Amino acid sequence: MINQKARFRSSHFKQGIYHIKRLENGEYSEEKQLITAIVTPTTPNDLELLPEGERFYPTFKLYLLESVNIGDLVEIQNVQYKIRTFSNWGDYGYYHALAVQHSETASDRSDGFVIT
Repeated sequence: MINQKARFRSSHFKQGIYHIKRLENGEYSEEKQLITAIVTPTTPNDLELLPEGERFYPTFKLYLLESVNIGDLVEIQNVQYKIRTFSNWGDYGYYHALAVQHSETASDRSDGFVIT
């Protein structure tokens, strides 16, 4: 296995420090924690991992040094994003997640079709 952790210290990859609010027992923690991540745009293939109703929301791909949970909120460019997918690549030195733009009042934009 090749440990990729050194990439987070490389000047070739733009990494940043981001605030995260952890989802614990159905509630978000009051305190924000700091995480180190490389944030990149998503590809059409990445968006296929999301539920159909969320594929059109702004989404980022995150490569992280710390583990996160689905539902955690990450602040990127002063906007809240919710972790929607998570992959544990810890054996290779990093974790992978997709974060979708989040609004407190966000909901699916369609109720689907009503069968009569």
